[in-house]
Amino acid sequence: TVFFDKTGTLTNGAPQLVVVEPVAGIDEDELLRSAAAVELGSEHPFARAIVAAARVRGLACEGAQGFAAVPARGAMARVDGALVRVGRAEWLADEGLDVVALAARIDTLAEAGRSALLVARGDRLLGLLAFADTLREEAVRVVQQLRALGVRVGMLSGDRAGVAHGIAAELGIATVAAE
Repeated sequence: TVFFDKTGTLTNGAPQLVVVEPVAGIDEDELLRSAAAVELGSEHPFARAIVAAARVRGLACEGAQGFAAVPARGAMARVDGALVRVGRAEWLADEGLDVVALAARIDTLAEAGRSALLVARGDRLLGLLAFADTLREEAVRVVQQLRALGVRVGMLSGDRAGVAHGIAAELGIATVAAE
């Protein structure tokens, strides 16, 4: 049996922003600009994807103050005087925001191998952003070769269980640990 890490081993490790879904009353550009302003100060792969997507749309990413990363949860900063948080639903729920309306959508995205972050300004959700990390071409080939040799292949990941299972399903392998 061989176990692989997911990010950067089985996937390219360079997620792309593939979904920008604002809540009612917020437009996509406002959601993305707010998130990009916070994430401009971060080196996280999701942060880079957010900033890149905002720049492609010609949105200003500057203007955040007091950037702080919250390990394994998200990031926050003041944008135009308001606290903007970008991160996992669990973190925003712990911070007192009602994330129930987006929970089912997050689960659906996870089952498709997409990782989702929520964006909030103050005590209001602005929407969600979802990311896809493509499989490495050589990973698919290596998994096939190992399986042809009779080797069982599994994957370990720190991602949400649904995301990890979605990627594992694409490869036809088992997911051993997630989250």
